[in-house]
Amino acid sequence: MKQFTAFCSSVFPLGFYCLFAFLWLFGMQAIIVMYESHSISIGLDDVGVWLVVILLLLFTRLVDEVKDYEYDKINNPERPLVTGAVSRKQILIYSTMTGALIVALNQSTGSSVLPLSVCIYTLLIWGADKKISAVSTLPFFALMITFPVSIQIYYYVLFYTLKKYEILFEYSHLLLPMSCMLSFLALEILRKTRWETHQEGLYSTQIGPVAAHLCGVVCGVLGVAFGYYLVRPVGTFEHMILFLPYVFLLMAIVNFFLFKCRKRSSRFYAVIFLLSFYAVNLVVAVSRGV
Repeated sequence: MKQFTAFCSSVFPLGFYCLFAFLWLFGMQAIIVMYESHSISIGLDDVGVWLVVILLLLFTRLVDEVKDYEYDKINNPERPLVTGAVSRKQILIYSTMTGALIVALNQSTGSSVLPLSVCIYTLLIWGADKKISAVSTLPFFALMITFPVSIQIYYYVLFYTLKKYEILFEYSHLLLPMSCMLSFLALEILRKTRWETHQEGLYSTQIGPVAAHLCGVVCGVLGVAFGYYLVRPVGTFEHMILFLPYVFLLMAIVNFFLFKCRKRSSRFYAVIFLLSFYAVNLVVAVSRGV
């Protein structure tokens, strides 16, 4: 247990990821219910799905710790597996236990195939990384390979929400997660963009810092704009609050281009941007139901 606590404190702070999973689940639920003109609600099954999302994030983080070991030895020597704070055997045990909990909770909340496919796909990425070094060293290639993990979680939330609110599935629903996915891509790209371009695994190393930062910002702008279009805001309050994430995106731009710290990215502001995007949609959905 001591080793697991050390692992979490280093690379998986539970408090943050519990909040992140909560906003991920209910922020996306908010967009779906507003698109369908429903009122948002929280039930017991939501707690189970929230826990499944947390465990999926933990499972992928555990596998990544082993998958990225060689890369981390050079670029992230503070990682728990590199420092010896945890062993490969312990990570295998934690991964097995996490996978078992995902299966059990998934069974109790509707038995969706997507959480299981996330686990299987994550393991396949690990196997592919051993054969194809570009999965670790070429960030945009790695993104193409790894982003389907997040896509599957988004569609898990989508289909769960449709079932929860008894909404008849239409093909147009497949577009609903796009605003969240684009906003998530903004975080993913901005957090791995720096002025210093010598480190492997950075988007800025592959295409340059300005191009990489612009790519992340464009994803963020499009994500918020598409979410705004989907929820069809009513009144001054909704119009104003739904654009609040742009403030944090602007802060990320200012931090990057004005304060050119060569070894730092705009990760902090990018994280706040994504969390605020989820949060403002949840706030608007709740206000509509009051």
